[in-house]
Amino acid sequence: MESLVPDEPDGLLDATIAFFPVNYEECAAFAAVLDAVGSAEVLDFGESADEILAAWAELREQARPIFAGLNIWLADLVPVNGT
Repeated sequence: MESLVPDEPDGLLDATIAFFPVNYEECAAFAAVLDAVGSAEVLDFGESADEILAAWAELREQARPIFAGLNIWLADLVPVNGT
């Protein structure tokens, strides 16, 4: 998958599911999401099939407690020049 374009408040949760799925492999809906997404390279919730949306919504709810326990940091990135 190359990109995720979240258009909702759960964007960070969706990003962790898409790009760091190992955290959520034990969720009951994880396999259904893998099947629904297949080999898609882009996941766009505005354009996704109903099958993906339903499976993803279920996984999102199951993932919330796991997500709440993740260590996620916010940082201002500053370019380093001359190194």
